[in-house]
This record gives sequence, C-alpha cells and structure tokens, in this order.
Amino acid sequence: MVIKFKDKKDQKICNDSKLMLKYLGQQMANKLQHCLKYLHSANSFDDLNLEPVKSLTRFHALVADRKGEYAMNISGNFRLIFTKYQDNNEIVLVLELKKDYH
Repeated sequence: MVIKFKDKKDQKICNDSKLMLKYLGQQMANKLQHCLKYLHSANSFDDLNLEPVKSLTRFHALVADRKGEYAMNISGNFRLIFTKYQDNNEIVLVLELKKDYH
C-alpha cells in the first residue's frame, strides 16, 4: 500500500522517531510506530481487519460525518485516521493524526 499524509506536520511526526517521541511521548510513539508498521506491511486493506492487528490497534470504520474513513487507536482519545482510495491499482492511504476527533 502507498501511504500519503494529509499534512506535512503529520508526515514529519510519523517519519522522524525523535520528533514523534517529543510530540507524543514514549508510550504513544511506540503505539504509533506499531500502527505504521502494520500499515506498511499489509498486503491488502483487508489485512488490517484481521487478528492480531484488529485487536491491537482497535482498527475500525468511522461513521456519521467521517463515513468512509478508518481509524486505529493510539491512546484513549488519539487516533491515526486514514482514508482509502484506489490509484493505478494501488491502495493509497491518506493518514491524519487526530486528537479528540469527535
């Protein structure tokens, strides 16, 4: 899968472990790294809905005004939100780090 980012700040945080640690703290940075690892290693979008990924990240579809988007939990109210779309037969995920997205 191809991973893109909604904005440059999220991209910098997700691609720089020192910045990730500074911005999120040790526990959430570790969880985010695990989520990113799962996204990078998935062979298909459906792989994200399988165990152990689903239970470890609480992968779920969002509803209401965020219908069509999906989330993985980083902490109680911090989510990695992404939108899936097809581009040249590749699945592209557009990632967004979001705190208190409700």
